[in-house]
Amino acid sequence: MRQHRIFIALLSICIVFAVLAGRLLWLQTAGTALLSRASVDQRKAGFILDTGRAQFYDQSGAPLTGYLEHRAALFPVLEQRSLQPSQHKDIARVLNVPVRQWITFYQEVQRTLQPAMWSAALTKDQQRQIREADFPGLRVVEVNRRYAQDGLASHLIGYMSEQPILLKQYKEDLQRGILRESSPLGASGLERSLDRLLHGIGPTTVFFYTDGLGRPMHGLDLRYSAPQSSYYPLKVMTTLNKELQADVERILQRNGIRQGAAVVLEAETGSVAAMASVPEFTPESVDPDDEHWANRALKAITPGSVFKLAVAAAALEHHVVSPDEQFECSGEWGKYGFSCWKKGGHGQLSFEEAFAHSCNIVFGKVMLRLPEGAVSRAAEQLGLVHPVGWKTDAFRDGQPLVQFAEEESGTIFAGDVSTTDEGILLQTAIGQRDVRITPLQAANAAASIAAGKAPQAVRAVQEIRYADGRLQARFPSQPAREGISPLSEATYSALRRMMRLTVTDGTASSLKSSMLPVSGKTGTAQVGGGSDRVHQWFVGTVEVKGRRYALAVVEENRSPNSASAALAAVKDIVSVLKSRL
Repeated sequence: MRQHRIFIALLSICIVFAVLAGRLLWLQTAGTALLSRASVDQRKAGFILDTGRAQFYDQSGAPLTGYLEHRAALFPVLEQRSLQPSQHKDIARVLNVPVRQWITFYQEVQRTLQPAMWSAALTKDQQRQIREADFPGLRVVEVNRRYAQDGLASHLIGYMSEQPILLKQYKEDLQRGILRESSPLGASGLERSLDRLLHGIGPTTVFFYTDGLGRPMHGLDLRYSAPQSSYYPLKVMTTLNKELQADVERILQRNGIRQGAAVVLEAETGSVAAMASVPEFTPESVDPDDEHWANRALKAITPGSVFKLAVAAAALEHHVVSPDEQFECSGEWGKYGFSCWKKGGHGQLSFEEAFAHSCNIVFGKVMLRLPEGAVSRAAEQLGLVHPVGWKTDAFRDGQPLVQFAEEESGTIFAGDVSTTDEGILLQTAIGQRDVRITPLQAANAAASIAAGKAPQAVRAVQEIRYADGRLQARFPSQPAREGISPLSEATYSALRRMMRLTVTDGTASSLKSSMLPVSGKTGTAQVGGGSDRVHQWFVGTVEVKGRRYALAVVEENRSPNSASAALAAVKDIVSVLKSRL
């Protein structure tokens, strides 16, 4: 028994020595470089000047992100090299701020022994004065600011935030130093949708060395570290027209649209030329609980009479009505509280006139003629049911990719409601009750009608290129959804005719004086839920120099019986389309 215990003890000692020997061997070989690097990293303090993340550009190569600016960076200094009172005054004068404000900033850096960057960009004259004075610890550095101050296309591009939970899926990038534990990831928009494609090969940093107590080491000046590659950062080439995008954003503001969206698509390809959403937000200071960052162009809301496009398409496809068939509108249905928006009714009018004047009574009558499922089918053929953003089940890395991650689906009949109940059908016919579509879907439906084919997948990014211009990935035009057949050419033709009549003689007649001929459909949707507010819509098309564009503009939660800001915005957009394209 005693010998057995001695054997166990000797075996344990041998195992311990073997582990220690293995550890020593690792330290002398592979571990040396790792520990050396970790030791150096522990003695460095600094910050990132450029994350190395891919930048966004418009269709002509104009930058949408990535703006270089010069900033004043303050690093801690040894006590014997501290700034003198006169130098504090000189720096405050150069920065054009009160001396006390600068001193507070300086003292915080000295207290924490952590470098910091002055918030405002420097003018060329300020840069020159700081460099010439050579103030201890103060340097001019070039920073790549990701987002512009004007926040152009901010809802489409999105914003970034630190997301430790999601960061775990990038273990390899963390190990290689491409990402850090504090690295932000895409939180919305294209930043989120394309996040895994946007990482570079490492950040550009500026740092200085410290001793064991975290104090700066005199004689070791600032050091810069940047990845060396002709391929990175990548360039994300969007389909946007930068100038048009800026115009559309200004137009929404100028027309007093406080909540809503505008979409401009190239009809043939489904490419986004402009996409704006309000309220605005600043990507560099986002409150996640304040949903101003949400892209209203991707949110499904009640469309009102815009949905008559789907009802008309179904009626024409099933031959239950002809464009010139005559109807009588007295203004009242007689039950369900269903009535026409025009008191006293429209009197006698044809079906195409009923479309142009948005007559509820006529569309109620036509809706009841349709076979069950006909409207849902037509809505699907127009792209008003499923998401229409560009997507693939397996991109180059074998994983799914969706360009509009936040896009919502449309709805025609919610849940298990009856699709044969007369009251439900009447409300559905005028785009109320359960009907929901997004401005993006609406614009794409108009594009489908203009092009006379099944909806194309809407894309905001056409390709990704390496820094030297070589192609890395392409997002080609493709159908929005496989297996969806187009409407007949006769139906497309009739819809185009009725949409034009809406402008020349109907509810959108204020657009008759537009710079270019416009076709479309208006809509005023009751918000519901006890609110007296309405959503005001216009969806349509316009031809510019032989190219067709589809438009959708909506103002949400507007006071009823007020002039349509959406129509006013459309008129302005058509004007800039003529001048910009």
